[in-house]
Order: sequence, then C-alpha cells, then structure tokens
Amino acid sequence: MPKRSRSIQAMVGRERGVPHGVRHFLNVYGYAKTIGGKEGLKPGVRAVLETAALAHDIGIKPSLGKYGNGTYPGVDGPDYRIPSEADLLVNMLEEGMSREAIKSAHDEVFETKTGKMFCRPTYMDGQWEWMARGRLAWL
Repeated sequence: MPKRSRSIQAMVGRERGVPHGVRHFLNVYGYAKTIGGKEGLKPGVRAVLETAALAHDIGIKPSLGKYGNGTYPGVDGPDYRIPSEADLLVNMLEEGMSREAIKSAHDEVFETKTGKMFCRPTYMDGQWEWMARGRLAWL
C-alpha cells in the first residue's frame, strides 16, 4: 500500500465516528496536493506537505486548550505554507467566513498563485449569497 494511502487510512481511524473530521482533512489534503503540483514543487517537498495536510489538525485540541486558538505563527516554507492555505480554503466554507474576511485572506494571507486561484473563483466570483450571519448559500 502506498505511503500516503497508509497515512489516510490511519487518519480515518483516528477520526473514527467524526465524519466531518474525515471530510475536512481529505478536503485539505486535496487542495494541498493540487496546490503543490501546480506550484511545481519537487516530489520530496510535495510528499512532506501532503502528509502535513493529512495530519494538520492532529494537535488542534491541545492547541485550543493551551492557546485558545488553533493557529500557528511564522508560517514559512511551502511544506507549511501550502497546507495552511489549503486549510483556509476549506475553513472558508465550513466556518461560513464573511465576504470581507475572505477578501482579506485572499489579499493578505495567501502567497501562492494557486491558492489565490482557488480562492477567487470559489468564494469571490461565484453566485454566492452572503447571508446576514456571514454564512454561504448557493443561489
């Protein structure tokens, strides 16, 4: 079994009974894998960032308990940057980010061309209705 398949299987086991957790890490993995490929990264770097994307929330509960948030300062290097951008793309929908927050993330957080390329047509150019509570709804 390929290494990433084993990692996916292990993460599915870890998220047993939490289908939204499985969906979340698989969506982050899909974005990260695609961004890494489109950005032309070397296979070794892509392998690291893909594995990081799969396990990106593995420490979220202790982080929330200790720091009150699940963010990490000093995002640098593509193996950290790309899974972070992929997670943000997924969280935009899951957390119902406002139009203003999404535009701010697009302009100030995203550094990869591919991450911006996913953000704009998905969340900024479509036929999305921004409801009063800031959540997304397809027209």
